[in-house]
Amino acid sequence: MENNHYCLVLSGGGAKGVYHIGVWKALKELGIQVDAFIGNSIGAVISAFLAQGLDEVLEVIGGSIGLDYVLNIPKDLIVNGELNIRLNKKDAFKEFYRSVLAKRGLDTSPFRTLLETHINEDCIRRDGKDFGVVSFNLSEMKPREVYIEEMEEGELINYVLASSAFPGFERPEIGGKKYIDGGVYDNIPYAMARSRGYKNIIVVDISGIGVKKKMNIEGVRMVYIKNSINMGRVLDFDRKFLNEFTQLGYLDTMRTFGQLTGFYYFIIPNTELEESFKEYLKSVPAQSRIISRAMTLNKNYHPSTAAEAVRLLFPKRSRFDRQWLPVFVDCAAKSLSLKRIRKWKYDEIFEEMLKQEESVRVQFHSMIARDRKKIEASIRKEIRKKSLIKTPYIYHLLVEHYLHERLKKPLNRLLSERFPELATGVCFLEMMQDFITYESTQKDNAATAFSWKRDQ
Repeated sequence: MENNHYCLVLSGGGAKGVYHIGVWKALKELGIQVDAFIGNSIGAVISAFLAQGLDEVLEVIGGSIGLDYVLNIPKDLIVNGELNIRLNKKDAFKEFYRSVLAKRGLDTSPFRTLLETHINEDCIRRDGKDFGVVSFNLSEMKPREVYIEEMEEGELINYVLASSAFPGFERPEIGGKKYIDGGVYDNIPYAMARSRGYKNIIVVDISGIGVKKKMNIEGVRMVYIKNSINMGRVLDFDRKFLNEFTQLGYLDTMRTFGQLTGFYYFIIPNTELEESFKEYLKSVPAQSRIISRAMTLNKNYHPSTAAEAVRLLFPKRSRFDRQWLPVFVDCAAKSLSLKRIRKWKYDEIFEEMLKQEESVRVQFHSMIARDRKKIEASIRKEIRKKSLIKTPYIYHLLVEHYLHERLKKPLNRLLSERFPELATGVCFLEMMQDFITYESTQKDNAATAFSWKRDQ
């Protein structure tokens, strides 16, 4: 019988490691069996907790952790979860500076205490889950890839600390040798899993700082999960960021395993509705709107079918997608700058798009009530800097209903570069209410037919 159990490889990235907690929550819900944990830096820390079965403890820690859990820093120097050294806090700074000199790096004693409170080396060895970390031996200037059976008795926590000794932190010592973060050698220790003989490997990349080696996937069933939104920093302990990045780990994993659809957004699939949308697109009003919108992108192109027009409208990455509704909805949501880090049902996102479209139109009419010269000067500045800071749909309204021709062309060119989803999004917004009515009518007809059959 084929073994479908996986080895989980977790990358380094400091505070961004909360993403791993979200990934694990999703893997548990999906029933994915993991027998081995290999990590670097914060990935090594998370791996140790998971190898011991402490995922619930990990969730609690992730929900409350701050910079003071990791470093011994005067509270006066921590602002919004980040180190903030200010001259008006001289006494606190002096205390901090003396500590750095004494430890030859930032004092990580709170982090050691956290690990010693929860990690039980005997439990990890006894439970039989494979466990490995990578670090870098500074004394001998060479990497150290070490598995559980190679770790000397009583040194497991030191190996975890060695793997996560970010440059500038105090350097752990094992057997008289000084160690630092394994990210200077391999931030994503996939090669360790390969050399261990694992054929089913899940790699989680949180875009941390460090060396990223090319992964040889030949002969391996590899699942690669990476944060779809680039956010946060290595020592960013702002609570809003930590909560959102944890949730992003969950959502990205669910999408990777096909439980959610969408490119920018996380949409719960609905096969019946997606098939209904395909039928709706066969209608004359829908085909007319799609072809008309496609021709605004290329006035010399005259598609004969909606399918041809869709290939022109869709962003390049989506032109061969078979399910069109998720692409249209994804592009429309991005055009309106809807919230990304959440799960959406179709009816929820339709309702939110209708509200947001109306809100953006109100903003637009408020904007054009002001001095035209100032508005055009602002748009020219954005074009010059290639920095579009407004909701994309506002630019569409400006192009369609307000700006002079001399500004339309350069703005459209920039929009096609920065927001290739806009044309598709606008097209769906033009059809959305009509599709909602169509779908409602189809359901009513189906209900009537069912009632008629039942009464026969």
